[in-house]
Amino acid sequence: MGGPLCNFIVQVGGSDESYETFKMEWYCQKDKLILWKYERGVECLIRHYDVFPLLKEVFIRAFGQVEVKKQAIFDCDGYL
Repeated sequence: MGGPLCNFIVQVGGSDESYETFKMEWYCQKDKLILWKYERGVECLIRHYDVFPLLKEVFIRAFGQVEVKKQAIFDCDGYL
């Protein structure tokens, strides 16, 4: 997507809040992975092949809040 209108629509809904949610989810998912590895006696390191599954889960939780985004766009309808 490009153009000023599309960028506005993507950013609606508190992008700062989404980034904060992203950071919180990252640490939460990372801790869950480390605990899972510890409980199974696996080396408690995050390897390169662990990063993308973590990112996928984090992005879904942080930026995939479709209903919140729809409501934010609806609330800003007068500005479009």
